[in-house]
Amino acid sequence: MACITTLDEQEKGGWVGLSLKKGESRNFQTLDDYKTYTKALERAGTYCPEVDPHRVNKYTKVPNTTPTGFMEFAPRDPATQARFSAMEPTWEGVESSDAAIARGDYSLDSAEANRDYLRKAPQPQYKNPVAPASSNCVVQ
Repeated sequence: MACITTLDEQEKGGWVGLSLKKGESRNFQTLDDYKTYTKALERAGTYCPEVDPHRVNKYTKVPNTTPTGFMEFAPRDPATQARFSAMEPTWEGVESSDAAIARGDYSLDSAEANRDYLRKAPQPQYKNPVAPASSNCVVQ
């Protein structure tokens, strides 16, 4: 028996604890099973540091609301987004977000590229059929 260094929730239920020193893994049905395991280690004379469990975000699909005319944004990969978004409880920190950007997981310039494309696209020419071009309009 060895100290667990990482504890990860599985999508289908249960937990997997890894011991990096010995390269072992253990499966636990619940977090109480993990606590029972650590108490057994303590009774045997091995004291392990507390491990913060990594939970899996469970997303449920909901029906779309009435279209408003505004663009609705949704992440392509919600699990990856949860790891690197500071607004999520599973955020791994600034260093991990910077590393994800360096790997190319997120393209920071895609919005700017889209704006440049829209600026360079030909604009439609509208003609005002009511007022001739030479008329002056004063609003009081």
